[in-house]
Amino acid sequence: LRGSVRVASPQASAPAVDAAELIGSALSVFATDPDLLDGQRARIRHVLVDDAQHLDPQAAWLIRLIGTGAESTIITADTDQSVFGFRGASPRFADDLVDAGSACDIVLDRDFRAAGPINAVGAALAARLPGARPHPYPCPVSDDGADEDVDPASASVKVYASAAKEATAVADLLRRAHLFDDVPWSSMAVVVRSVPRALPALRRAFRSAGVPVVTPASDLPLHRQRAVAAFGSALLAADGQELEPEAVISLLTGPIGGADPAALRRLRRGVRRVDDSVDSIAALSAAIADDAAAARYDDELGDAEARPLRRVRTVVGAARAAIAARNGVEMVLWEAWQASGLEHRWSPAALRGGPGGEQADRDLDAMLALFEAAESFADNLPSASVTAFVEHIAALAVPRDSRAQAVRDEAVTICSAHAAVGREWDVVAVPGVLDGLWPSLRPRGSILSTGALVDLLDGIDPEAVDTVARGAVALADERRLLLVACSRARRRLLVSAVEDGSGEAAPSRFIGEIAALLGQAAESDADEPEVLAVDPGIDRVLALPSLVAALRAEVLAGVDGEEPTPRAVAAADLLARLADLDIPGAHPREWFGLAEASTDDPLWVPADGPRRLSPSNIESLTRCSLRWVLEGNGGRDGDQAPAITGTLVHTLVQALAGEITPDEATAALRGIWDRVDTGADWFSRRELDRAEKMLDNFRAWLSASRDELSAVGTEVPVDAELAPEPGSDEPSAAVGVRIVGRIDRLEADHTGRPVVVDVKTGKTVPSKEVAAQHPQLAAYQLALHLGGVDGFPAGVQPGGGELVYVASPNNTTGAAVREQQPLTPELIDQWKLILRSAAHASIGPVFTATHNDGCGHCGLVTSCPAQLTGRSVVDD
Repeated sequence: LRGSVRVASPQASAPAVDAAELIGSALSVFATDPDLLDGQRARIRHVLVDDAQHLDPQAAWLIRLIGTGAESTIITADTDQSVFGFRGASPRFADDLVDAGSACDIVLDRDFRAAGPINAVGAALAARLPGARPHPYPCPVSDDGADEDVDPASASVKVYASAAKEATAVADLLRRAHLFDDVPWSSMAVVVRSVPRALPALRRAFRSAGVPVVTPASDLPLHRQRAVAAFGSALLAADGQELEPEAVISLLTGPIGGADPAALRRLRRGVRRVDDSVDSIAALSAAIADDAAAARYDDELGDAEARPLRRVRTVVGAARAAIAARNGVEMVLWEAWQASGLEHRWSPAALRGGPGGEQADRDLDAMLALFEAAESFADNLPSASVTAFVEHIAALAVPRDSRAQAVRDEAVTICSAHAAVGREWDVVAVPGVLDGLWPSLRPRGSILSTGALVDLLDGIDPEAVDTVARGAVALADERRLLLVACSRARRRLLVSAVEDGSGEAAPSRFIGEIAALLGQAAESDADEPEVLAVDPGIDRVLALPSLVAALRAEVLAGVDGEEPTPRAVAAADLLARLADLDIPGAHPREWFGLAEASTDDPLWVPADGPRRLSPSNIESLTRCSLRWVLEGNGGRDGDQAPAITGTLVHTLVQALAGEITPDEATAALRGIWDRVDTGADWFSRRELDRAEKMLDNFRAWLSASRDELSAVGTEVPVDAELAPEPGSDEPSAAVGVRIVGRIDRLEADHTGRPVVVDVKTGKTVPSKEVAAQHPQLAAYQLALHLGGVDGFPAGVQPGGGELVYVASPNNTTGAAVREQQPLTPELIDQWKLILRSAAHASIGPVFTATHNDGCGHCGLVTSCPAQLTGRSVVDD
């Protein structure tokens, strides 16, 4: 300000302040520097103030100061649209300025924006505002000269049965206006009371209907963008940096690894199985960074388990090779990008649109911005490392300003009623006019009692103002806000609410008022609010995805008989035409459930060598081969709390064998427990208590069994091979089998024979008869006989096996024990046949569903053909 009149001052370069502080500072300076005030008054000849109904006390006083002596002062205000109470703003300040010395009052009595019914809605809302004087509302300008091809202005009010139906109806309104009336997307808006509350339902409906929405550039810094974060972690790993656990999980579950929660659980379960590691994330971090550490997972993990890890290692490996070749940051990033293959997934998805397309578009924008940042970084610091670049990106605390960020001018605006002030659109929807939300009569400023402070400043005793009076003031404010929202429309207005029948969502009183004005309300008693019938909504939005879905349903419904119906034929013809235009979902090859099987090749052929199975696989295959293949490919949730408890107990059981003290084992269990997610606090405490009791039971068993058994080892590796028998007529005889696994504990009896001990953490203890035929124990015994355990030659006579159920205490043995007798030569031959049959059952491509005693605990019964409730996942 001083600079504008060339007044030197050391304070001229004071720190930046906001508008309110600037006005306050100006008033303070004017109060102490009359010459500066006189200079401003002499310089300013005309003062024009728009939207004076939003003036606060400081702004009004500033206008009064600098406007004195001006040749003319023009103040425009619509006090009925005063919706900002920030910093004490009030329409009375505009009234005070006008009353102080107004030479001429002009009432603008023509509405050049809203026509007919829309203007009437605004007039009706204004007429109900409180005040001693009337609230005149401008009349609409005549439509006599309007274009005959343009539909007349319309206003409607609707009540829908759910927020989803309401959002769908709004999306349909906007699409029809765009397609039939040629209204640009940018000339339409959705004005709501609360954007965060309304946005999720609106965004889902608009995405599904193909309605573009104004989405401002991300307010997140570049390094927090989903795609950028993933590639940043990959580059750090390639440059030899150790990743934090959160970064490892983000890398595996992000765009590069592509693992969903089930896939991540499957991978972590597999790592724990192979590596006996409680901290599977640390093991995965080592595998990402080091090829040697990952080698054992390549052999041990199944394809479905290892897929996310392999994707990440492919990208990290490409970046590492580029770094080793001394390439710059740009080339390293490019090699990682090419290795990811994401371009071939994201680009088509972005073109298709929809929710996935919108996310792909954002990811592509983020990657383009990352490449721009890499280019700029390399230009400035050509010799800097990849790690330095990632740290540079992480240090950027403000959102990106990327040349790649697309500017979407043609999109529908979603904004709050406050943000709509001063704006207008051809088509406006005002959804969510609900009781308790609009009007919202909750007390304002209740924490600091700012309302009471304002009353005191105005000379009003806050105690003298009752709750009803304050509620009336709040209701008037809310009515003004709705007036602002509705008056933004030029040609078409929709005001809507939800009546869900449960009482949780009900239309506002404003809905009844507008419905009565428009003649849409049903008759009601004079003392009752106006009643508006619930609109059934629309079955199908005027959008291609909805059209394709309707045509597909018509085709499928019309081919149940011997001959397709004429409607089905017509629908099929339309689908064919849409498919020729590459409309997603129109071609039958994209229909779920109609595609042929991708392959009918078996999972194993003799050229692959012996069929690799673990003893636990053999147990599953002897029960039900269908369950085995489904659970091995995502049909089992292995990271539930019981599974986590079992993994921890197994690990600590090994530690106890190493003779750590009970206190050390308990402390280790509790320390690890705090780092895993086991659900709700009460359930976590119960599981921890159960795990501690299992450790106590195992120690008791260990002590009680030392008279008969002596320890040979824990987690003993097993690798035995059963050769095929080509001369046999049995198909299973041609399958060679390799038994691979680990024995929990290997003991020796008093004669020196090896005894297999398998620790179980389950709650159900089988009968002695079932345990005697336990396939897992028998497979381990057979592996010992085949020479699959170091230190025991082929042909050794096994000493039997024990299942130790540490979740079930026993007064004699410490924990419940089920024994399996040593395998005799006859039993060894029988189990060889069972083992070959299990291996043959694992080959596929056909797997058999078998009734067994485990069906009651199977989570796949709804997909099992042997069950009454089972059906194919593509059945209706």
